[in-house]
Amino acid sequence: MSTTDKPKPEPKRWILIISLGPQANYKQTHPELMTKLTSNGFTIETVYRRNELIDLLQSESKDEGENSPPTAILLTDDRLKYDINNDIWGALMKYVRKGGISISLWSPQSWSEREGDESIFAKTGLPWLIGLRRYTTLQLNSNATWNVLSVLPERFSIYGMSIHNVSMYDRWYNNVDSETRICNEYDIPGEAKIAMTRIEEGWFGFVGDLALEQYSLMVIVAMCKLSTPGVGLVEGTARMGRYDVLSPYS
Repeated sequence: MSTTDKPKPEPKRWILIISLGPQANYKQTHPELMTKLTSNGFTIETVYRRNELIDLLQSESKDEGENSPPTAILLTDDRLKYDINNDIWGALMKYVRKGGISISLWSPQSWSEREGDESIFAKTGLPWLIGLRRYTTLQLNSNATWNVLSVLPERFSIYGMSIHNVSMYDRWYNNVDSETRICNEYDIPGEAKIAMTRIEEGWFGFVGDLALEQYSLMVIVAMCKLSTPGVGLVEGTARMGRYDVLSPYS
């Protein structure tokens, strides 16, 4: 067999965890998430050295084997919003715009809780803001334009942080009150605890579950699989680049 006849290697399915704050031991503090990801065929890596992280994110490698870029990146704190980390942020957004997946996982130890804080979202060009922390029942959003929602639980409850100013098409779940009516928490527009939007060719998401319980773990795995063929936006739906479509919120 000639070199040109060799079969292409299977792409490496792996998750990169970025932890720049006090949760640098994120793999140890969230074993259920690690188990859920590995049981779905992902390997997990955490990079602590800045230069190594930048080199990895800036890699132009087209290799679909061991040198393939991360399948998804989990952001475990909001330290990337600070100017000292602009080089890392720039490399991360380049990865996303070219088709990568980045998911922000909120935790009280390493994220701002100041309502209205833009956090890292402003750096993406998104209008998302930090909202309120409370217990909420979530209902699968029938307006969301994502194929992957068909495999997720229809309804569950979590305690955690919300963001607001999220388009109805990007809220995977709506917050509902005790009478099962769709509501905006405290009349805040576009309230969501679970969201995902397109940024050019890639995806940027948020999961605000404090405890990362069973159903939220299912959501994170689904988000990590958005680059899989047949998964992503519903066929025929307009792709939203850099959040071109902001409304309606409700």
